[in-house]
Amino acid sequence: MLVLRVDWLAGVEMPTSSATRRALVVDDSLTARALHRTSLEAGGYTVHTVAGARQGLEQMRHTTYDVVVCDIGMDDVDGVEFTTLVRADPALRHTPILLVSALEDGEERQRGMAAGADGFLSKRECIGGRLVSDVAAVLARRRRAA
Repeated sequence: MLVLRVDWLAGVEMPTSSATRRALVVDDSLTARALHRTSLEAGGYTVHTVAGARQGLEQMRHTTYDVVVCDIGMDDVDGVEFTTLVRADPALRHTPILLVSALEDGEERQRGMAAGADGFLSKRECIGGRLVSDVAAVLARRRRAA
């Protein structure tokens, strides 16, 4: 088994074990959840996964997360609606959200950013190894803004 140091490849400093960050992955695709989880865990995150937006909201009410990675194209409540609901909740509104979409068009990105997302990636970009570095960038922007 080949093991890569994602932090070295992405050129980002990863948290130490005493400063482990928590990430929540919200995606209705089991495969996408597994890929995101693997990338984030390799990047030093403790990761929880859920299969839908309603489960994600419930999980966020019980556990504090440093970042949420959420698919846009889900049935029932999509990622843009999820973002809107999180931003409307005073207890959750400051949690960074990175939206992920199978579509790479500007309209998806604009909808997500208008709803309050902190970042946007296509699933192809995630597979290409950008997830951990973009999560780190979102967290850094939030820290600077605070």
